Amino acid sequence: MPRIVRDTHVYYSNLKWKNQKNVFADEIDKKKFLDIVALVRRKIEFRIFAYCITDTDVHMVICAQNSRENTKVLKEVTREFSRYYNQNSGHRLQKRICGYYESEKIEGWVNVFKYCGKIHLIPVACHTVKNLGDYWWCSYNDYIGRYKSGIIDTEVWMNYLDADQDTALFKFKGYHRRECRQI
Repeated sequence: MPRIVRDTHVYYSNLKWKNQKNVFADEIDKKKFLDIVALVRRKIEFRIFAYCITDTDVHMVICAQNSRENTKVLKEVTREFSRYYNQNSGHRLQKRICGYYESEKIEGWVNVFKYCGKIHLIPVACHTVKNLGDYWWCSYNDYIGRYKSGIIDTEVWMNYLDADQDTALFKFKGYHRRECRQI
C-alpha cells in the first residue's frame, strides 16, 4: 500500500455566509473564493483533498497540522471572502455578509475518501448537472486532469488507489460512476 501521511488532522468543513442566500451565484465570486484559498495556503500550511462551491456555500475536506490550524484556516478564508464580497457587491447586497463555518474531524483515510466522494457528488445530487465532469466548481475535475484549480492535493487519494497513475484514475472514475448511479 502506498505511503500516506500519518498523524494529521483531516476535517470536513462547510463554509456559509449570513445575510445572503446565493453568495456564489456569480461565477466571478466562485473564482475569487478559489483565489482567496490559494492566498491563505501561502500564509498557513494546510492541504485540501476536496471542495465543492455551490451557489450558497462551500464544502471542503482540509488537512491541517492540528485543530487550531484548521480553525485558523477557516477563519482566514471566511473573513477574506466576506471582506471581498462586502466591498464588491454593489447593488447586489442589502446587508453585509458575515462568514461562518462548521467543521468535524474525520477519522481514518477510508472515511476521508468517502467524504471527498460525497463532496464531489453534490452537483449531481442537487441536480445542478447530470454529468459530474460538467460542474467546474468542484475538485473532481482536478483529479481527472480536466481543470487544475491549484489548491487540491490529488496525490494522497490517487496513491491510495494505486501506485500507477493510470490505474488510479480508472479506479477513481469507476468509484464516482458507481456512486452517481445511486443518486
